[in-house]
Amino acid sequence: LLLKSFYYQLTIKHFDGLYLSSATVWGVVKPSVTEHALKIMCEGVKKSEVQALQKKLVAYVKTIARD
Repeated sequence: LLLKSFYYQLTIKHFDGLYLSSATVWGVVKPSVTEHALKIMCEGVKKSEVQALQKKLVAYVKTIARD
């Protein structure tokens, strides 16, 4: 997966969506239950890491999304 190259110790799991985590940041891309949309959620220790992961997840989704 292309995202793995962005974080050297990134764990990727697939349950209820795509879940990525490291020691200091995690993110998930999953379908919304209430509407036709994808949800991207990220949390972490440093705001800069969270923003970087969020930006990369959005870019990744755009590469696989259909119009």
